[in-house]
Amino acid sequence: MIKFISFTLLAFLNCSSPLNPFGSEKKDNSKLIAATIARLNSRSNATSPTQTSVSFVTGSISSIGTPYDWNTQDLIGPADHYSNYGAAPQFALQSNSDGSLDVAWQNQTDKTKVVITKLNSSFTSIGHLLVSSLGALGGYTKDDSGNSYIMTANTTDIGNVASPDNAARNGVVALVKIASSNSVSFTTDLKVNPTNNTSGIDLIHIFNPMTAGSSRIQFGNGIVLSLFAKNTGYDSSISSRHQNAVITTVQSSDGVEINGKNAYSHSFDQRILYDKDNTRFVTLELGDAYDRAIGLSTYSVSGATGTKKTFKVFLIKGTLGQNYTYTRLGGVVNTASGYLVLFSTESDATVPSGLGVYPMNLALVRMTKTLAITETSTGNANYDSTFAGADFAVTSSSKAVTNKGVKWLTSYSSIATGSAERPRIVQLSDSSIIVLWEEWKVASSTSSYLTTKAMLIDADGNIVKVATDLGKVHIGRADDIIPICSSSNCLEAGWVTGDKTNKTLKLYKVDKNLTLTTTVVN
Repeated sequence: MIKFISFTLLAFLNCSSPLNPFGSEKKDNSKLIAATIARLNSRSNATSPTQTSVSFVTGSISSIGTPYDWNTQDLIGPADHYSNYGAAPQFALQSNSDGSLDVAWQNQTDKTKVVITKLNSSFTSIGHLLVSSLGALGGYTKDDSGNSYIMTANTTDIGNVASPDNAARNGVVALVKIASSNSVSFTTDLKVNPTNNTSGIDLIHIFNPMTAGSSRIQFGNGIVLSLFAKNTGYDSSISSRHQNAVITTVQSSDGVEINGKNAYSHSFDQRILYDKDNTRFVTLELGDAYDRAIGLSTYSVSGATGTKKTFKVFLIKGTLGQNYTYTRLGGVVNTASGYLVLFSTESDATVPSGLGVYPMNLALVRMTKTLAITETSTGNANYDSTFAGADFAVTSSSKAVTNKGVKWLTSYSSIATGSAERPRIVQLSDSSIIVLWEEWKVASSTSSYLTTKAMLIDADGNIVKVATDLGKVHIGRADDIIPICSSSNCLEAGWVTGDKTNKTLKLYKVDKNLTLTTTVVN
């Protein structure tokens, strides 16, 4: 059985068709994230539109179900293959202007339900919305009127079978709008583009959502944009499907979907923000091929037309499509001076023979907001030259390239003593920025978690408060850390994990003094 599973997982990413640029992957690199195994056991081809029910209940977390526990689950680090990929989010937070907090989480006891736990300004539960789920949480966002939008996905879709193909299907990914009165306004089965693919491999339709990647959604200017990983249509030349990501957009007023776009291939992790001043979304992806880079895209919607423009932030060392990126996606924040991107990557330009050889260090690149320079294949042309970063030259996709404007925040020199994993960046309402990460080490090819750290920086990447040890509190590998707001400001960074033993939620908050507080939500 183990051999059969390994072979099937390989098929999802082992792309050797001339129609695809991912042909040179190593066998030991082409497994998928563990969640893919579940897809082998349940294959569906839903034809009916997704129906959504919502109910509001009170009671404890334990009376509702079991949340995911990042402190005891998914404990993978630098030497582990699955750390190359993102994963389905388990918690998505929305901080409200009155100081209250919404926590959306996928119930592990009953996968047919996503829970939105409502916390008051003292972070005490006042009740829970139980929302129909296709099986996995894909993201949660709110508009300025207090309406909620939640996306769920069927991660036990079709596996690696050849049919169905070239089809826009119901019951695969669905976006739900919930009014502030807790009633369902609409449910939209996302299709990206319902038109059948006319030639080549079907890149646009959705198969096996969140394969080897993650998912995010974001509201902005009457649009809900989603970005998530998936499989493509079936490629008979390799008896398999490729992996990429797609962007979808839905009108928040009526649920009408506007035709979306392809994103990176392979796309192993995803982030979104909305730039209100420029009326556009900004997305961030960890690309393994096409391009092998951290890529920033702007996405604007006018009427029924979406416009996407993509720019390289950081070109990654190694072979096109090899799966090992030696890089972790952190996030992007919108500063007055530009889009500040955080990630961790190996600061040694040598391509190692495997994982867990060189340590990863935290790095920043600031991109201009004009993004006016013509892109090239050998560098990140739209970096901000005023950021005072350094050059970092590597060989990427068989080309000598130079990453400009890279500013390193850490200086791990041996993976036996430390390496930066799960980086996150949070901009507060006073424009100060908290950077968080986990510190891991590798000994005898085994990853070990050491601690979680934080530092305070400014928009120019200058360290304002040096790294502080927060202790053993895991950052969700698939989740965002967000600004936590009071009624007057947003001066803390916060994230949530579950406690599966006690069936509670834990809210972690870090303030500008880098002091950690933990609130248990029963």
